[in-house]
Amino acid sequence: MISVLIASYNNSATILQCLYSVIQNLTTNDEIIVVDDGSTDSTKEILVRVQSHLLSKGGPSFVIVNNPTNMGLPASLNKGFNFCSGEYIARMDADDICLTGRFKLQKDILDQYPNLDLISNKCIPFSRTSQVSYLSRIFENQTDCNVPKLRYLSRSMISKRNLVCHPAVMGRNSFFRHNSYSLKYPKSQDYECWLRAIFNGYTIAVCDIPVLMYRCQPLKQTIILQLCYAIKARCSILFKNNFISTPDLLQGIFIDLSSLLNQIMRGR
Repeated sequence: MISVLIASYNNSATILQCLYSVIQNLTTNDEIIVVDDGSTDSTKEILVRVQSHLLSKGGPSFVIVNNPTNMGLPASLNKGFNFCSGEYIARMDADDICLTGRFKLQKDILDQYPNLDLISNKCIPFSRTSQVSYLSRIFENQTDCNVPKLRYLSRSMISKRNLVCHPAVMGRNSFFRHNSYSLKYPKSQDYECWLRAIFNGYTIAVCDIPVLMYRCQPLKQTIILQLCYAIKARCSILFKNNFISTPDLLQGIFIDLSSLLNQIMRGR
């Protein structure tokens, strides 16, 4: 059984397309858990309509968890984990699109490699102006024609940069039970989690087959905050585990700053 966990805040413009792509990839034995984080738009009404439709027409179980106020992404996801009963938990963001075959591919990988705790795949970036249906046709059959190639993440690799696409992960239920997101990181909480997990002996790998269309947002101040929190997470975990030197730290910061500069240049 697969549990798909989504946290949503004012995503009325994208949540329906996101949920449709998820539902098409699940069976009636699976479940979707959506944590609405105090939305003030019509997101809640859309979720209720989807839930009613699935109850009448059949489909995966659909659970809505309502936060009375906006709690933020880390707290919402941690709350959502308590409602996930599947052996595997997959993440999705409320504005992304799941490609055909995603959950089957990731479940098969976790079944095949029992020592693997969490798998992430490539994401295909797109913007509001992208032709979504065209991009979907290009990438949705990748899982049928490619043999998955896994790249296991070492302490050294994850220390330099975040190689895991958060909304494209699937992990064992036990992984998320023991590795909740830190509320100290409103941004880059995923990177802090992966760092902490790997240094605690958990195994994470990245697969080269794309499974998700990742909606790129316009460059905002939040991106700068995200990079700052990523640097904070790196310093905190690495110093705590005595796994850092000045060259390693400077290289990681340089990678983060280079990423920010590239985004600024593309946004021009």
